[in-house]
Amino acid sequence: AYVMMGYNELGWPGTSGFKQYYTRLLNEIRKVNPDAIIYVYCVIPVGRNPKDADLTVENNTRIAEFNEVIREICKEGRFHYLNVQEVMIDSEGYLPDHASTDGIHPTTEYYKKWLEYTKSHTI
Repeated sequence: AYVMMGYNELGWPGTSGFKQYYTRLLNEIRKVNPDAIIYVYCVIPVGRNPKDADLTVENNTRIAEFNEVIREICKEGRFHYLNVQEVMIDSEGYLPDHASTDGIHPTTEYYKKWLEYTKSHTI
């Protein structure tokens, strides 16, 4: 099972409620299908100037905080963390300008990079 809470989840008032909810969700998946291998994607960073974004919560600093919580959830729950941002960001940690038309959603080329990353990081 592949699971991703993404950019839209940055609206949580803090990470503790998010962690509790996300952990419960992943455990429910495991409960329904105990033999499933559960992969959990990181939240991919945004570009330098994301369009129509509330930069007080929709920014790479906050994304990094949520990704750290997702890593913790995976470690504690023995889920597999997929750090797809490794192939989605530039040298400064942003989604490259050419990788998105709005600074948030990847282009087809970058979705293909995401797919190749996924295919090469399974057990």
